[in-house]
Amino acid sequence: MQIKNLAEEHHARCLVVDPISALAKSGNKGTVHSVAERLIDWAKSAGITVVCTSLPDKAEPQLEGTPLQISTIADTWIHLSYLVQDGERNRALTIVKSRGTGHSNQVRELTLSDTGVDLADVFIAQGKVLMGVARWEWEQEQQAGRRRTQVAAEHRRLQLQLGQAEAAARLQVVKTEMEA
Repeated sequence: MQIKNLAEEHHARCLVVDPISALAKSGNKGTVHSVAERLIDWAKSAGITVVCTSLPDKAEPQLEGTPLQISTIADTWIHLSYLVQDGERNRALTIVKSRGTGHSNQVRELTLSDTGVDLADVFIAQGKVLMGVARWEWEQEQQAGRRRTQVAAEHRRLQLQLGQAEAAARLQVVKTEMEA
C-alpha cells in the first residue's frame, strides 16, 4: 500500500484521505472496503490519527452512511450538511457518533468567516433550530422586544414619579392652607 509506505516514510502522526469515497469508484466494493478497513486498522495500531472525508451517495443523498460503509469502524463520525431554509443555505455540523465520549446530538451551525471556522451555539425558537439570517432576525426581534419593555418600564416609572410629585405638591398646598 503506497499510502502506508508514504506515511511511514514521513513519520506521519495524522493521515487525511479526501475523499475516501473515491476508492469506491475504483473497483469492486468488497475489495475496496477491505482495503479501507485495513488502512484504518493499520493506522490505529500505528497510533496515527486518520481523518477520512466521504461524499454522499448521489443516488441516496439523504442517507447518513458512507459508500464504503467504514462508518461502522470509525471512532468518531462528524456529519457536515447543508440546510436550506428561508431561501438561504447554511452549513450544519452534527456528531453522529464518538466512541467512548459524551457528545451533543444537536445540530450546530458551522460558519466560515475571515477569522476562521466557528460553531454557533444551538439556537432553538418556536420549536425549530434557526440558522443564518433566520437566527439573526429572531435575535433582532427579541432585542427589539426587550428594548420596548425597557422603554415602557421607564415610561411607567416617570409617570409614577410625576404622580408622586403632584401628590407632594397638593399636600404642600393643603398644609399651607391649613396654616393660613
